[in-house]
Amino acid sequence: MTEVTSDEVKESLRAAVPTQTIGGTNIAAGIYECQRILAQYTGGDIKNTRILLHSDGEGTVDNSIEQIISEGVILDTVLFGQGGFLADRAGETGGQQYFASDERGGVGLLAFYESTALRTCEAENEDALLNNDLILIIAGELTYQGRVYFDVTIGLNTKMVFQYDARVEISISTNLQVTLSEDVISLTTIVTIEGQLEQFLDYTITKEDPDTEVSVILTVTSSPVPGIQPIVVNNRLNSNNIDFSASSELIGYMGVFQGYSPVLQLAVFTVLEDPSGSLTRIQYYDDGTGKDSVANDGIYTGFLPPHLIGGGSSGKFYGLSIDIQGEGLLPGLGVVGRRKKRCVGCNSLGNVTRSGSGGVIVIDNWVQLNDTTPPEKITDLTVLAVSEDNGKVTLAWTAPGEDLNMGRVSGYEFGVGAEVSIDAMINLASELILSDVSTFLVEAGSPLEMQVNAGAITPAMIGLPESANISTYYFRIRTYDSSNNYANWSNPVSASYVDPAVIAVLYGPTTTTTNQPTEITTKTSSLTIILICVGLGGFLALAVGLAMCLYSFNSKSKLKDRRSYRQASPHVTFYGSAYNNDHYYSMPQEPFSFQHDHRRGNHQVFNNAVYY
Repeated sequence: MTEVTSDEVKESLRAAVPTQTIGGTNIAAGIYECQRILAQYTGGDIKNTRILLHSDGEGTVDNSIEQIISEGVILDTVLFGQGGFLADRAGETGGQQYFASDERGGVGLLAFYESTALRTCEAENEDALLNNDLILIIAGELTYQGRVYFDVTIGLNTKMVFQYDARVEISISTNLQVTLSEDVISLTTIVTIEGQLEQFLDYTITKEDPDTEVSVILTVTSSPVPGIQPIVVNNRLNSNNIDFSASSELIGYMGVFQGYSPVLQLAVFTVLEDPSGSLTRIQYYDDGTGKDSVANDGIYTGFLPPHLIGGGSSGKFYGLSIDIQGEGLLPGLGVVGRRKKRCVGCNSLGNVTRSGSGGVIVIDNWVQLNDTTPPEKITDLTVLAVSEDNGKVTLAWTAPGEDLNMGRVSGYEFGVGAEVSIDAMINLASELILSDVSTFLVEAGSPLEMQVNAGAITPAMIGLPESANISTYYFRIRTYDSSNNYANWSNPVSASYVDPAVIAVLYGPTTTTTNQPTEITTKTSSLTIILICVGLGGFLALAVGLAMCLYSFNSKSKLKDRRSYRQASPHVTFYGSAYNNDHYYSMPQEPFSFQHDHRRGNHQVFNNAVYY
């Protein structure tokens, strides 16, 4: 072994590295030598030590892997070629693996090296890899200004490593003690910052020659703050080995927790690098859409359908990297809103950033497949409003994606009918749609609204005779993608008008109604006079008798009016798990509104909308 004690020794070792491959590799001999050195430094106990193996995967291993497994040694592997089998063997030892392509290997390698070096047996003692970025400073630009964010759990004794392909100058903006160490041979600058950083740190990269293009790889690590539980990220896939077929989707799960509390509202991504170096960015969601089973449980889920898995028949190793960013929130009173939700009463952890290697997947028998993944079904279609003067209905929903909850759809279909059944609906005529449908072709998760001229719908437009008396109309929506894969129809909603007099008879006057029937006031005054004139016993008997008579009269009246209401006064109904038994009423002229709960038998007045 040669100890590196100077730049001259480092350069001599660099020159000794062969630039061409000749023959095979005795991987087993290298592993056995590593075991010997580890035993020398640890006194013989090499359990939980780590070997980092770089190879193209081709060569002989004998029983070396089995031997290090039996001794508790962890093997991390970096693969530089498409042959071999070491990706599987690293997992057997509890290690990680990385595939380094020629196009982008440097960025991922630094992240993998940091991940290997930082990993300990206890997550709360691990330093965090915050950033692993490729920065391109184009010709004509002299400087690049960047910022590194720190959440409340991290920021102690931070290290920044800059690697570049042309000489640059690094400056850091902080009042803490900063040490810069530059290696002019490897074109690397290491910055260490002692003490506790809070919220963010600014830095500047300055080129020597503004007319050149410079690439900089920045890796940032930081230690956890004592006494505060760290944010822990756990990443796993549905499979690391995929024998390619039409059902060969890649599903990833990313758990982000502080202790037992999920960290919410983050932007979580995995970057898949195929054998050619092409990158596919996969977003993970924790909102119950797509492949995510439960919203806001701290487990973010992403997927890549088979038609989006690129590469080619000659390659099979794919590298993965992790990118997490955004303000992290701990659960509070709850999460409200549609898919893009806001957290009520949640505690902020600050801007959370995490990077790292996501491992390697192996794909065999790759072929280019057609797109068979439809957009996601819309499940939150609602009626926001019904205009009382012209019959305009405002519908609202959350945009689905090209592939479930990813991307943007290519088109919409709108169904309308006099019945809730899909079979009873026909396509809504374009002239009845008062919104620009092209504005609905947006990224998945965007909130959308549309106005429909429901007042202009005739029975003939929905396939019924003109003589039909229809006043309630049901709506559904579905989308399709660029390959004409259609989503299922959305949950149904319905819209219609209600005569205010009917509501007044059924549920009595509300605080927003000022004109009360004269006869009610008269009866109340007569009853008051009678009560004054009778004795206590007569008062009780009379009160019970009158109450029974009034109850019987009101029950019959309400039953009669309810039957008329069902026949002549249609309503707006919200369907689906979030809106069961909710009704929206819009009344002409001067509508009043109230809330009535069937189960509790009470109601509440509020502005221009009725939910019961």
